[in-house]
Amino acid sequence: MRRDAEPLVRFLRDTVSTSGRTPPAKPVAAPIVQGLTLTVEGEDREGPVTPDAIHDALLAVGTGSAVILSSAPETYIQTVSRDGSYLLEMRQGDDRHHF
Repeated sequence: MRRDAEPLVRFLRDTVSTSGRTPPAKPVAAPIVQGLTLTVEGEDREGPVTPDAIHDALLAVGTGSAVILSSAPETYIQTVSRDGSYLLEMRQGDDRHHF
């Protein structure tokens, strides 16, 4: 299960790193992803969910803030900033698929 999440963990670690590195450039292509909701600090973002919108939300997250990308109430991935690091959680429908 950890192996399945590793690409996302690596992406989030690189994107929100506090190592002093310059943040990575935004993706060039920005396709609209249908059927997803982007929620930042408890509020759904208006407009289409694009890689740019996700990128901007992750860079803007502050201590205690959450960014959630969901396709259904029990199908989501989220990150929360806590004490200078980030907690990553993923759920795929039920308690057995909650990581």
